[in-house]
This record gives sequence, C-alpha cells and structure tokens, in this order.
Amino acid sequence: MRRLLTLILILAFNSNVLFAQEDYKEHVIKKGENIYMISRQYRVTPNSIFKLNPGSEQVIYVGSILRIPNSSSTNNNSSNNKPTVTSGNNDTVKNYVVQKGDTKFSLSRRFGVSINELEQQNPHIRNMLQTGHIINLNNTKTEAEETTSTIKETVITETNTTTPSITTDTTTITEVKTKIKGYKDYVIKPKQTLYSLSMMTGMSTEDLITLNPKLKTAVVTGDIIKVPTNITQTNDVKNTLNNSDSTKNIETEKLPKIITNNNEALYANLVKNTANGIYFYTPFSSDELSSPEGRQKILEVSTDYKKYIDFFQGAQIAIDSAKALKLEFDVTLIKKNIAESKLTVDSPYNKNVILVPFLDGDSQFPEIKSDKSVSIIDIKSNLNSSDNINIYKSIPSDTIQKTKTLNYLAKQNANTVVVSDLDEAKNKTLIKKILPDSKFLKVNNSGFFNSEKLKSTLDKTKLNYIVLDSDKTIILLNTTTALMRELSEYDIQLVMIESELISKQNQVSEMRFKILKLIFPSNTNSLNKSDITDFENKYKSIFDTAPTENSILGFNVTLDALLRISQDSSFEETISNIISTQPHLKFEYKKIKDGYYFNRGIYLMQYNSEEGILEID
Repeated sequence: MRRLLTLILILAFNSNVLFAQEDYKEHVIKKGENIYMISRQYRVTPNSIFKLNPGSEQVIYVGSILRIPNSSSTNNNSSNNKPTVTSGNNDTVKNYVVQKGDTKFSLSRRFGVSINELEQQNPHIRNMLQTGHIINLNNTKTEAEETTSTIKETVITETNTTTPSITTDTTTITEVKTKIKGYKDYVIKPKQTLYSLSMMTGMSTEDLITLNPKLKTAVVTGDIIKVPTNITQTNDVKNTLNNSDSTKNIETEKLPKIITNNNEALYANLVKNTANGIYFYTPFSSDELSSPEGRQKILEVSTDYKKYIDFFQGAQIAIDSAKALKLEFDVTLIKKNIAESKLTVDSPYNKNVILVPFLDGDSQFPEIKSDKSVSIIDIKSNLNSSDNINIYKSIPSDTIQKTKTLNYLAKQNANTVVVSDLDEAKNKTLIKKILPDSKFLKVNNSGFFNSEKLKSTLDKTKLNYIVLDSDKTIILLNTTTALMRELSEYDIQLVMIESELISKQNQVSEMRFKILKLIFPSNTNSLNKSDITDFENKYKSIFDTAPTENSILGFNVTLDALLRISQDSSFEETISNIISTQPHLKFEYKKIKDGYYFNRGIYLMQYNSEEGILEID
C-alpha cells in the first residue's frame, strides 16, 4: 500500500510542469516530521510544498521523498500571485485575484478577517464573489502567516504496511477577531498554561483562544501559536512565567478550587519532572473540534455528536488545571477512522493513557500495540480487555448502582416491599438474590393497588423499605400518595435502585421524596457544592453556557486520569490503592479479572425533609 501511494505521488510530481527541475530539492521524510517543520527548515511556505507534492496536505509517510521548492523560486511565485502596492497613507494593501473554488468563508479564514470586514473593504463582492475579482485587504497577515492559518499536519508511519503507528499533530488558526494587528509564531514552553499565556501576551483568554482555537482543547508544550509581535521570547520572560510570585498568585486566583480537593494521596505524590502521554480516541480531529466552524459542521452531520464536543470542553478545563499544577504531559487526539484493526502507539513516554468516550456499539476499538505502558479508560464505550492492556471502566454501571443500594438495605434488618407494574418486576432476580425475603406488590391496570394489600405487606415493628421497580410516573404518583396516607401508622421509606428513575420523574414534586425520605444511588455527589460551583463558573466563563452531563464526565475523568498518571507509581498501582473523589465523581476501582477494572464509586443519597439531600453511605 505504501509503495502504491508513493508511486501515485511520484506520478503526480512528474505531471507538475509549473516548476523546472532545478527549482526544487528533495527531502526524505524522517519520523516525527510534519510539513510545517519541514517548511521552516527550508525557509519556504507550507503551501509551496503542498503545490509541489499533491496529497501531502493530508498525509506524508516516513521514508517518502518530498520536493522542496527553492526559496528564491517561492518568493518569485509569491510576488507574482500576491502583488503588493502602497496606498497614499503608506498602509500595506494586498491584492488577491479570486480563484475558482474560492468562497467568502474560505477567504475570510485565509486572510484572518471576518466576512463582514471582507465585504466592507470590497463592496463589489457583496452580492456575488466571482472568479477574477481582485480583493484588497488592509493589514493582513504575511504569506507565511497566511499559509499556516489553514495548515493541517498529520504524520502516519507504517509498520508492516497494515499496522499504523500514529503520531498526530493537527493545527488550525481560524478567524481572528481581536484588535491586535501584528502576530508572530510562539512555541509553547513547558509548564505554561492558558492563564500564563494570557498574562504574557496581554490578551484575554477569550481573545487568545479566538486567535488560537486549539488552545480551547489543550495547552500543549511544543505547539506553535500566534501571539502579538511585541512579545519577546527571552529567558527573563520564561523565568517570570514559571517562577514569579505574581504569576503564581494570578494562576491561583483564577484557577478553580477544584484542583485543591481532599485527594491527599494523589496530590502528595505528584511527579512534575517526568512527562507522560494522554490520548483521546474520537471520531474527530483536534482541527475539527477546536474551531467553531469545525464544531458546527460536526453538529450539522448529527446533533448526537454534541456529546463529544461537550466532553472535550470539560476535558479542556481538566487539562488546564493539571498544567497549572505544573504536571508534564502531551495531549494527542487519535481520529478513529485512521485506526483500523490494529493501532501502534509509538510513544516516547513510559506511561500513557487513552481515553475512549462514547464508542458506539457498531464500532470496533482497535488492538493496541506499544512497547510502553498503555492504559485505556472506558467512558460509556463497553470496551473488552485485551492482552497486556488494562481497561478501566470509569462510569459505574446500572448493575453496580442497584447492587450497592440493595446491599445497603440488606444491612438494615428492615421489611422490604417491591412495587412494580403489571409486568414482572424487571429487577426481581437481583432483588431476590440480595433480599430473599422481599415481598412483591403489583398495581392494577389503572396504576393503583388495593390499600388493604399494601397494609398486608407492611410491618409495624420494623422500618419498611418500599422499593419502586418501575419508571412510570403514574405508578410513582399513586404509590407515594398511598404511602403518605400510611405514615401515621408505619415507619416507611421510599427507595429507588437506579439513578435514572429520578431524572425521569420530573413531573413529581421533590416534597414527596422529602416526606418519604427517598433513598437512591448516584454517580455524582451534589453535596460538593463549592467545588461544583467553581467548575460551573469556570466552564461558563469560557464557553458561555452551563456544563452538561457529558461536560462533567469530560472534566472529572480527564482530571483523575492526569493525576493518576503523574504519580510515582504505576497507573495500575494507583488504581488498586487509591480511591479518589473529584468534584462530581468518585473513582473506586475493583479488579474484575486480569486487565479489566470497574469503577464502583457510587454515592448513596437520601432526601431529608429538613436538610435537603444527605449522603448516607
């Protein structure tokens, strides 16, 4: 396959008659290189390499040959295609001839202006943009800046032609809406965060993200971003960013309190001088996820993809929080349509973790091959364990919720009555296994049951747990009404063994739950109000919306994984020995079999008429 692709590229190169033989040199692609790195090495623009090497804007292969234009040839061609004139007030004006296939949207992205600004400067294109139109642009980017604004770099190396070893780096700079006129490239340094970059550049975090959308996903050491030209990259600046008290005060002040929770075992043993790798396995590239246009296109395909966008927005805050702790790690997105049946992770780091959110049932997760330690975090993906790779199911299953709730009831020496609809109680087998003396009571066709039958199941000498095993609102309403009438004679407490039953009962007043002191399991703990509020405020300040359930998952799971991979012990050891509590989720893993772990971190909650909701176990 690789030879065929190389042959196709060679044929394409030979058909290009725009450059004479002496106008280019050849470069053999080395492992880890991408087009942008190569263009900087030869002092040419990425677009000039793309023109000589059709297909290279999508993928390049280690060992293949790239044709590199001579810099003088590139300069000549650039000047011919993009003539520059001087206006009366000495402002630089660029003239661009509209090409076939150009759109207002593509030109606005290319030149870093909005469509409205493009039309204001060029009124003749307002009604229609036509091939041959000349576009005038004031104060636009240089040619080098212009080409990097649409660059997408992906390096895929092959082993045995069928097993790709993926190291991806996707970079996109979208429409700039800030008022700063001049920009230059800046390489992100170790330990820098979104806040420290904001302070260094004098830009707000919002403007910085607008200029560099990939910062919305992660602040990654070694990434190249755009910063104002008046920023100098000196040792003094770097030392100030990393060490000054003023920087630390600002970071601490702006950073949510979520990174200072009570996980003493995790925070006490953080290793900050060793880097690790964190990967996200998704249907999308960071290019698609980081730009507003890319996210909009994702949602146009299917609104179901919103869960991925929400997840990664939550993950971004976790990544930024970990950076503020001075943890060292690299973030990589693996686009799942790149990976097939086998995926080789060629990582320079000894510890690596792959987060796999929402993998649907029709998708097969590839077999992972790596000579380094790799752990896989399952987030609602139902992955199966494989040789030498540990899989950690991070979200407690419904069965774990039910089992924990029923085990709690079994310890109380109470009378248990299960209420279900006309169909057989769906959890009867599990209930009978844990509570063999349970009594079962079915409602009639109208959703009611005979009051005398209810009384016959109750015990005046014991606490009576009434387990609702139905998701029908009418049954909940009728049951709670009947139970409240019996409270004067019996000690009664309502129980739901699945958390989703609560969310489905939005038509029922919480007052009923308080009166009957409802017990229910939950994956999240709403009592961590301070930490949760800090996260919600932080999320809303960045994304101008409240976090969703999937945003919460993205934050909690990512932060917990980053803290665990940064310990002085192996990832598996931290999983086995440390129970952690992030703002919303608890992570209490249990080994089910070799290479397979379940999170049993369930909160058991109870409504209380005076104090609201309490944690009881």
